[in-house]
Amino acid sequence: MLMIGERMKTWETIKQTLINFYNDSSVDPWLNTLNVISFDNNSLIISVPDQFSYDWIKNHFLNDIIRVVRDIDGNGIEVSLILEDGNTDEINNIEPVKGNQFIDKVEAELREKYSLENFVEGECNKFAFAAAQAVAKGPGHTYNPLFIYGGVGLGKTHLVNAIGNHIKKEYKLYVIYVSAEAFVNDLVHHLKTNKMDSFRETYRNCDVLLIDDIEFISNKEKTQEEIFHTFNKLYEEKKQIVFTSDRLPKEIPGIEERLRSRFEMGLIADIQAPDVETKVAIVKKKAEQNNIDIDDDIAFFLAYNTLSNIRELEGYLTRLSAYAYLTKTKLNINVAKEVLASVIKKKDKWVTIEDIQKAISLYFKIKVSDLNSQKRMRYIAYPRQIAMYLARTLTNASFPEIGTQFGNKDHSTVIHSVNKIDNLYKTDQSVKDVIEKIKKGL
Repeated sequence: MLMIGERMKTWETIKQTLINFYNDSSVDPWLNTLNVISFDNNSLIISVPDQFSYDWIKNHFLNDIIRVVRDIDGNGIEVSLILEDGNTDEINNIEPVKGNQFIDKVEAELREKYSLENFVEGECNKFAFAAAQAVAKGPGHTYNPLFIYGGVGLGKTHLVNAIGNHIKKEYKLYVIYVSAEAFVNDLVHHLKTNKMDSFRETYRNCDVLLIDDIEFISNKEKTQEEIFHTFNKLYEEKKQIVFTSDRLPKEIPGIEERLRSRFEMGLIADIQAPDVETKVAIVKKKAEQNNIDIDDDIAFFLAYNTLSNIRELEGYLTRLSAYAYLTKTKLNINVAKEVLASVIKKKDKWVTIEDIQKAISLYFKIKVSDLNSQKRMRYIAYPRQIAMYLARTLTNASFPEIGTQFGNKDHSTVIHSVNKIDNLYKTDQSVKDVIEKIKKGL
């Protein structure tokens, strides 16, 4: 048994792991409200000072705390959350995960907060959302497999968890949700312990298999072989399979062709970056769900200060909520700007079309005047099209306004350029890399 000092070091490691997992220091105020009451080889009991903190930790962090505790300190650890007044809630009623009982763990990783009902639909995700609804309501019969792809923090994990939660609730089916990384780690564990029969029994006898971030299996031959055979068995038995990735199947390097063809044989649905209106709707929805009182000024401020990543929005809301609660301050736009000043880049000067033109000219080593000219040579036309695309996605300028800033081009020319680069961004990794580099510079 570890001494109390060693246990406290482990607890600090657990907290830091959670901060790294969320990739946002805004969770720190909430984690700092936790106090370790006892921590031994069998259980961890942590307390919170009041009902508000209790409810917030329980609804937002507890499942992840349980997961990280078990990963760091052993699968047998049970976690309990209590109020400092002594009222105990045995949150973790899951049997301790031991040996090859990995299925308890992967099922526990389904995040209950994600549902179809609280997903905010917009033009950017309409197709993927409709596909997820269809799969959730007809598992194994519609769109099998479903492959959802899109950038980081756009809602893929929300959708795949929502599918799993709906199916478990409505159909009481055996659902496995696991990240590709966790799948690989579990495979390695079973290989080392010579228990591959147990591994295969777990994954090949479920009703629904949900694998997040499938691009992680790139160049992992043994993992790809296991997924290939698991896929075939589940598919033949009409069991639902869902994958998510940050790119199209054909863009994932180091994937066997036979497995790539399996990814592509069902429905492929993409999630794009949300527009400002959709981001505002997401902010308001999440604020409502978490009982955070914000006005339209704050909602638009958050939307305009987040390019695409929805997790950023959630992090900003968490920080604002923690500040308002811990300091007993009512939120307004000035408070929001002050609280988020350290995490939101200074926006005293918004990104303008002129900024974009300068960045494009520097990257492609051409003159700004060339972008505004009538020249149609490829070495000018291609950068101009990217500049127009960025002007449309990073500013609020309309198509005619963009055309005016590029030498009075017709709005139809701008639309054509934006659509062309948008398609290339989704299908050509080299174009996507160029655009992302330029955006980082901006």
